[in-house]
Amino acid sequence: SYREVVGISVSEGRFTGEIEYLRLGQGPPLLMLGRGADAANPTGMARRMAVSGLGLLPDHFTVYLAAMPSGLADGSSMRDIATRYTAGIEEAFDGPVLAYGVSSGGMILLPVVIDQPHLIRRMVLAGTSCRHSPQGRRWNADAVQAIRAGDYRTALAAMSAPMVARRWRGPVAALAWLAGPLLFTGDPTDTIVELEAEIAMDLEPDLHRIPVPALLIGASEDAWYPPELVRRTATGRPLGQAVILSQASHSQAISAREATAIALGYLLADQQ
Repeated sequence: SYREVVGISVSEGRFTGEIEYLRLGQGPPLLMLGRGADAANPTGMARRMAVSGLGLLPDHFTVYLAAMPSGLADGSSMRDIATRYTAGIEEAFDGPVLAYGVSSGGMILLPVVIDQPHLIRRMVLAGTSCRHSPQGRRWNADAVQAIRAGDYRTALAAMSAPMVARRWRGPVAALAWLAGPLLFTGDPTDTIVELEAEIAMDLEPDLHRIPVPALLIGASEDAWYPPELVRRTATGRPLGQAVILSQASHSQAISAREATAIALGYLLADQQ
């Protein structure tokens, strides 16, 4: 195990020997998708940030913080990516599990629960919805085009600007442009496949098939997943509800203490 500076013991594992995860905390299992943007478990400072961003969740749940799958086939859909998790969920957990999907992790969790509803008991979806906004699709398309051209500065700027409130998008994009070559390392194929899958995804027609309770947490200034899309995703299913954080950005919907506290309360209600 690994002892974090925040005082939490963390161990590592793999679902079906394929998808890596960090395991920490105590209590019933909670599957988290979307905190890890890479196929490998985070290390060093990135790991400390991922763990500390969980708030009080590990005090109540054994959190399985799943990484992204690797070796994605060209043209894979979000449903295809979701199937990479389903066998691992069935193997790792004894019965349906609580789940928490953030950002792109929520876009993976939605097809999991639509196509394999017996795997999930209750879920939180934060900073995500059944599809991207038109502007979000354009940002993703710009990033894909830049990555294919080897222009990692422009790619990272396109992927970073939507994370923050409108007034900060220019400065954040400029900083991301400067850092692009440092942060974009390794083979970008999986990133391209995932971004293109997000562009193509629209699960609104299938939302009525979700039988489990779900809470969606959105943000008033989330340009990828604007409040109207978050509400449509919640009301498109029988047991859905939405909370919209005011004067908040995409990054706050997925990582702010307020969002994590709301998610914790909703998940704990399952234990009552």
